[in-house]
Amino acid sequence: MKRNLLFISMALTVLIGITVLIISCKKDKQKSGCTVQGGGINQEPQAVVMFYLMTDSHCGPITFNKIVNQKTGSDYYPNFSGKIDRFYDVAPACGTNNAGTVVVSVEQGYSYTYTLSCTGKTYTGTVTVNCGETCKAVELK
Repeated sequence: MKRNLLFISMALTVLIGITVLIISCKKDKQKSGCTVQGGGINQEPQAVVMFYLMTDSHCGPITFNKIVNQKTGSDYYPNFSGKIDRFYDVAPACGTNNAGTVVVSVEQGYSYTYTLSCTGKTYTGTVTVNCGETCKAVELK
């Protein structure tokens, strides 16, 4: 009888441990707390960050160096397009179809540090993409 109780006790302990592990893994996959419309599984909602200039940088084309998720440390360097080779009189509409901007795909619900540069000048800063934001425009100054 004692042997059966010991076995049941050990089995329950293992079962509880496995349950806790599964729950913690599920929470880790929903890192930002944002949800995907339509119920995507194990996906963080996506957004783009668009960088642009309103004044001439006087240093040639500005190229993208990096954007790093401050929580996870992930670098989104491969997920960009464009270069900044002009400036705007009026801020461009946020999106992916603006010539002379740099656009980076990121996940919603996080803050990112970024670096862009041109000859003799570096632009750095932090941008936060909130849940529900699909595009965030950042003017480099």
